[in-house]
Amino acid sequence: MILMNSLGLVMFAKLALFLFSTVLLSTYAYAANDNEVDECQSALSKENYDVAFQRCEYEAEKGDAMAAEIMGFLYLKGLGTTRDWALARKYLEQSIDAGNLNASRYLAILYWNGLGVEKSNEKAREYFKDCLVIAKDKNIDCAVQYAKVLGYNSNPPAIKEEAIDVYNKLIDVEHYEFSYDLASISLNVGKYKQSYKYAEFFIFWVRRYGDIALYSKSVQDSERIKEEARRHLTDADIGECYNWVKDEIYKISQKFNK
Repeated sequence: MILMNSLGLVMFAKLALFLFSTVLLSTYAYAANDNEVDECQSALSKENYDVAFQRCEYEAEKGDAMAAEIMGFLYLKGLGTTRDWALARKYLEQSIDAGNLNASRYLAILYWNGLGVEKSNEKAREYFKDCLVIAKDKNIDCAVQYAKVLGYNSNPPAIKEEAIDVYNKLIDVEHYEFSYDLASISLNVGKYKQSYKYAEFFIFWVRRYGDIALYSKSVQDSERIKEEARRHLTDADIGECYNWVKDEIYKISQKFNK
């Protein structure tokens, strides 16, 4: 989910060498630097947070924007280190200042929740707006985080409605895995037909096209959501939902066949 930038730091030759040798040494150093950034991100993806912290701290201190974002995330969550919101903010601001606006989504979390900063939903929204991308360049990281924050249980219904809108847009660009989140939050705000519809859709989608092992728990939860929503629906409502799901799955199968 986090994109990689190369560092661009090149070690200087210790002694005066022939031009060819100097270029060769510089190229080798650059490649080694890239490998260090790879190790930083690879450790994070494998959830090896102790190693991620070690590798990423080294790269972040040398100015790498992606490594700084990871460090901010690790301090925010307390992964591989003690949770420290002040240091999380420091690294996230460093990453943003270096041009990585994607790090804004984590800084927004600090302001939305008032973690080490004065709580400000308005300021959090500004940071989300800086990185909010749904379809462009296929980068949905910020949109996903924004939807999760808007969908907090502690938020009033009006804000949860905004989360529903973001999840709908994610599904519109074929990120069907978020139909579960849409079903869950719809149930929470009393949109029972929408909740039932997307819970049913999620179950059908996973069984036909999704990763069953990855989404097994969400499928079980979707069954529970369906049963809860069903209590508020008529047989006609259920039939309408089923026909909608059948049509949507058919559209997806047509795309797969092409």
